[in-house]
Amino acid sequence: MAYAEGNAETSYSIPEGVTSIGISAFEDCSSLASITLPSTLTSIGHRAFFDCSGLTEITINGNITSLGTNVFYNCSKLTSLTLGEGVTSIPSNLFTNNNLTNLTEIVVLGNLRSTTFPTGTWLKGGATVTSFTGAGTYIKS
Repeated sequence: MAYAEGNAETSYSIPEGVTSIGISAFEDCSSLASITLPSTLTSIGHRAFFDCSGLTEITINGNITSLGTNVFYNCSKLTSLTLGEGVTSIPSNLFTNNNLTNLTEIVVLGNLRSTTFPTGTWLKGGATVTSFTGAGTYIKS
């Protein structure tokens, strides 16, 4: 699936039946603040949300098992990210070139293998963590 570059919509719902978001599918859609992903989606391609600087939150559903590199490159307004049960690992450069000062919560629903997330102090169950392992809610302090 691909989306028109520079589209001015602030929200978008990907239709049910779509299984993959292609490489750079939403690139440069800086007006896009929220996106709804279908339950049929299984993969998100490299640079899918590259330069979507207006994107504030996204939920990666449980059927998604594959995430490309630089998916959230320059998504500086991202405040919340939920990773579904199907996500067991993420590329180390998922958040490359971000000023993720607004990202305050990452919810992991599956059994994520040890992964280093964006810099900062992160807490899980009140304890400081240095990497993200297993399910739980991680809050930036």
